[in-house]
Amino acid sequence: MRIDEGDEKDLRNKFISLLLCLALMFQAGGAAWGEEIISVGEEQLFWEETGAAESDNDLITGQGMETLSKGSDLQEAGTLEDISNDELLVDDSLQDPAAVESSAGTEVFPETEVPSETEALPETEVPSETEALPETGIEEVLAEETLTNGADAEGLLEDPETEELQVVTITETVDLSDPTVVSDTIPAAAVRMFRMAQFNGCFGNQLTGSARELYDSRVDYYVTKRNTGAMVLSYTLDDSPYTFAAEIIQTQTGKGINTETEEYQAVQQQVLFDLQSSIDAFIYDHPEIFWLRGGKCIYKMSAVGSGSNWTGYVSELFYTPSLAFSGADFLVSAFDSAVTQTVNSLLSKADIDGNGCVEQLELIMTAHDYLCQRFYYDSSSYQNYESSGDYRIFCSAGGFLDSVGTGVVCEGYAKAFKVICDQWGIPCVLIGGTVTQNGKTEGHMWNGIQLNGKWYLMDVTWDDGSSGYSYKYFMVGNTLSGRVSSGYFGGVSFSTAFVYPQLETEALVYCLGMQHEQVTETVITPTCVAKGYTVYTCNHCGSVWQGKETAIDSNNHNYQKVVTAPTCTNQGNTTYTCSRCGFSYKTDVKAALGHNYSSGICTRCGGGDSIVNASVSSIGTQAYGAKALTPAVTVKFGSRVLRQGTDYTVTYRNNVNRGTAYATVTGIGIYRGTVSRSFTIGTRSVSSLTVSAIGDRVYTGKTQKPSVTLRNNGVKLVKDKDYTISYSKNKSIGQAVITIKGKGNYSGTRKIYFSIVPKAPTFSKLKSSSKGKLTAYWKRVSGAGGYQIQYSLNSSFGSVKSVTAGSGSSSKTISGLAKGKVYYVRVRCYKKVSGKKYYSAWSKVRKVTVKK
Repeated sequence: MRIDEGDEKDLRNKFISLLLCLALMFQAGGAAWGEEIISVGEEQLFWEETGAAESDNDLITGQGMETLSKGSDLQEAGTLEDISNDELLVDDSLQDPAAVESSAGTEVFPETEVPSETEALPETEVPSETEALPETGIEEVLAEETLTNGADAEGLLEDPETEELQVVTITETVDLSDPTVVSDTIPAAAVRMFRMAQFNGCFGNQLTGSARELYDSRVDYYVTKRNTGAMVLSYTLDDSPYTFAAEIIQTQTGKGINTETEEYQAVQQQVLFDLQSSIDAFIYDHPEIFWLRGGKCIYKMSAVGSGSNWTGYVSELFYTPSLAFSGADFLVSAFDSAVTQTVNSLLSKADIDGNGCVEQLELIMTAHDYLCQRFYYDSSSYQNYESSGDYRIFCSAGGFLDSVGTGVVCEGYAKAFKVICDQWGIPCVLIGGTVTQNGKTEGHMWNGIQLNGKWYLMDVTWDDGSSGYSYKYFMVGNTLSGRVSSGYFGGVSFSTAFVYPQLETEALVYCLGMQHEQVTETVITPTCVAKGYTVYTCNHCGSVWQGKETAIDSNNHNYQKVVTAPTCTNQGNTTYTCSRCGFSYKTDVKAALGHNYSSGICTRCGGGDSIVNASVSSIGTQAYGAKALTPAVTVKFGSRVLRQGTDYTVTYRNNVNRGTAYATVTGIGIYRGTVSRSFTIGTRSVSSLTVSAIGDRVYTGKTQKPSVTLRNNGVKLVKDKDYTISYSKNKSIGQAVITIKGKGNYSGTRKIYFSIVPKAPTFSKLKSSSKGKLTAYWKRVSGAGGYQIQYSLNSSFGSVKSVTAGSGSSSKTISGLAKGKVYYVRVRCYKKVSGKKYYSAWSKVRKVTVKK
């Protein structure tokens, strides 16, 4: 059934409506439900929305409002225009027309007109081969196309019985959307399937499969190893996370991968989805990687195969991050040092109530106050960051490095706050989305922070007012200022919709200034391993802190008693062990019982005796075998015969060449101990060797010396090293003799015989001139003693008859034959030597019809 474009769009819209209805039903069922991003139907592009206005406290106090264009218009060299949620455009200027024509065709998206080859592209120049591709979403580049034979790039070797394996590659370039800047527009969700999801420590934990692998690679490269710059991931066909059934087409420049098959585009969409999802989670989870923004990824698609069978896979990912500002990547060491100094300094000031104990809430308040005092909202830089390309106001660096400056926007406040909390192990997340105030919706970032197992809203930006800072948005409920959080961090829906922790609706109750009243004391008694202390609980705000510790009580053990009975090999005793510190002592020690063996097995414990006490058979002299010799041994305890491989193993040494060899028997299973037996390896008689067959040789008047192959256990002997060879009676017709004499590892003499036979006669003519007769003619062979002529009514010489002719004969007439029948005839000669006839080979067969 064929569905035209209009019907397809209508069906898609109905399907989207149905799934969105299901989405609302699931969301109504509980806050733990989230969305998983799975694209359906249409192509999706990554793009970078950096023009989102941010909402901050200055907007409330009238300190200037940032306003930028909304919607999905992208101001990037005019390459993407008027992109709605269900309409995507591709800049054809990014593709060479010849390359497009020679490949699988121009990629067409719904409701998009593709300019003709002669039509000028608006505000777009075709980049040269050396120019960088503009950051405008997906750029398809047919490049690095190679073709190899034999062993391919993955080390796959060709099968000589099949077609040669080949490799075809192309590269794709994608500009990742930048999650650094919060968009003031929450993208509409694409058609998605719902899943159970919840926040579990970090956003990276919400990724699965290849997206999680990419996330983990970034964490290892940039966080653990503190690298900067490009990251390269290479894959083979066996370990690539992306494979597909590829179609190879012929282009003007050679073989290429068809990029318009469903299989290719499905893999492409998955790669782009995973790339965006992994960078989104990484930037939100790790604001300490302050220098990194979005970036560009070039990935190589390779296909291996031959004929019509090709397997495509992603063979390389080359990720190049964008810098937040010039030189940011050279400040990593200074940043790390400054963070350590800052958090240590804040920790020393965090005992706000002066009780000698720092509570977690005091740490949170200290970090809040520090950032409010250090930062100012930099509206001027915000107005100019797109033209300047300087994104320092969006990163955490200013919270710790004076050289970066202390002017930031909401992202700077929130990210620096998370960096400090991460250093103290306080659960904290970045939350991006929009806020609505005075009828205007703006992009904004704030924090969620956990205390005593509950999550609260924290907005340091809005607490930092022009006349000083406040605690209006400190540990509050998630009900203020019309906030809508977005799980689409990059400002696009073609990524994972991440799930935030569930924030409390009510604000945290705490004692302002941390002066607690109505305090309850709980005394913890010291033990042998732990100091004692007093726990204080504020009955007003619920804060809990610990008082001064008391010394460990080394005598306060908690002993557990274990009685162990004696065994054949171990003593018995009573052991007392402290469950707290592990200290133990033993009493009532009893001696081991010892074994009671019968036929090699202990009647008490079932253990085996030592092989030393067993009867191990001797090994007789072994003939040299050209390989390692492993003669069998027999091991017994009385009448009990042990089994090799179950009860013991046998290893050998010096067991190849002549001399003394050894077999070592080692007990296994229930048996133990080791016993060795020696044995002698002597020479091997050549009479026991395998000799290659020698066929008859035709008399030539010269001596005949056919080669001989001798083998010992399949190993070929070497002439003059292992044996000598001589020939006799090897010129005349008759029986020739080969004499083999052993040498080195071989001994004895052996005679081998072969026959020298006359040359086969040439059958020159066969005719039937008389009724019932035929006459055969041949050329005489010098030295022949006579000739034998065979004739038969069938070519296989069944029911054959023969006659002879003298040594001087060159023809023979045979009579008494069936008239009108076809006879087959052949001739050979012979010579009689010492009473034995030596026959030549048969001549060619001739046939004749006997005259009637």
